[in-house]
Amino acid sequence: LLDAADQEPFALVGILHWQIRRLWLARVLLDEGQPERNVLQKCKVFPAGKQGAFLRQVKSFSRPQIEKTLDGLFKFDWKLKTGQVEGETALESWVVEAAS
Repeated sequence: LLDAADQEPFALVGILHWQIRRLWLARVLLDEGQPERNVLQKCKVFPAGKQGAFLRQVKSFSRPQIEKTLDGLFKFDWKLKTGQVEGETALESWVVEAAS
């Protein structure tokens, strides 16, 4: 991903936030008992071939896990933009933290 973003973690933060926020929204809606088709529609998951994979991914995480990951991404973004951390190293640290 860094190669595609010309080695700039800034470019990745927005994409990561969008995707993780979509997972969070889907998890909230599923926890509220919304039908899967409503969840997919609200999260704008298209085409139909991607929907099953998206739902499996959402179901593999709890809401607190997703919220912790979003919080970590916010902190990473803040430190990156204020110059408190180096880009690639900090991104790798965030990935390790998010995966654990």
